[in-house]
Amino acid sequence: MIERSYHLKDDLAIQQVVTALGQAPGIYFACVIGPDAKMMAHSQPLNVGQIYRRADSPVATHPLAEGQKRWGTFVISASEKAQWRAWWREMALWGLGGVLLWLAWMARLLVWRRRVTEQEHRIADLMTMAEEQKQQARRDADKQSQSRALSAGWLQSAVDQLPGAMILLDERQRTAAVNSTAAGLLNGGGEAILPGTPWSDVPFLRTCGAALERSLRSPGAEVKVDLPTDGTILGLTTLKDGAGTWVALFPSKRVVK
Repeated sequence: MIERSYHLKDDLAIQQVVTALGQAPGIYFACVIGPDAKMMAHSQPLNVGQIYRRADSPVATHPLAEGQKRWGTFVISASEKAQWRAWWREMALWGLGGVLLWLAWMARLLVWRRRVTEQEHRIADLMTMAEEQKQQARRDADKQSQSRALSAGWLQSAVDQLPGAMILLDERQRTAAVNSTAAGLLNGGGEAILPGTPWSDVPFLRTCGAALERSLRSPGAEVKVDLPTDGTILGLTTLKDGAGTWVALFPSKRVVK
């Protein structure tokens, strides 16, 4: 404002600005010093035109220039109390800024910790669920194993009640049950048949693959085959639902119809 007024050659405006600054709270005086060290404007107008002498109170100066040419200096003196007030005000602003930054950082840290905690809880829940599913799978497997064992026991007990030598093959053509009569015939050859044995490993059936295939293609119909080695006759009947095949062994030789 002062430099603009100087450019317009408006000394009165410069004096008004300096006077207004000198009336501000905590300001001792304000003045504009020309290149000849005389005061061009002063907050106390009686001092205008006098030589500027260094004041006892602290002052702040600012060079005044038009373009590259310096034409004067702005001087302002404030009371120590005002300076202290300004200093405390600045410190308070810096302190408030620091507190706000600290609060923002703490808020972000709390949000981050909460997210980490939530993630840890989520991971723990997933691990617990996975462990529970594993345990449930083990229990289900144990139940299925027990159920299969119980079913196999019932099936074996039922097959043992059948007259004659009977073998039951499952849907994969593996032994599901062998009654005691059939077991006696098979063990007579020196081989024990366990549940789950493939038909190709069962005596009497090893050479009957073609007959077994005919039986599988004709569910419900009996297919008989005469074994020339010892005169045994096999009767193969595949269940209509394909769930298995009954094999009857007739030790005495018969005529195949």
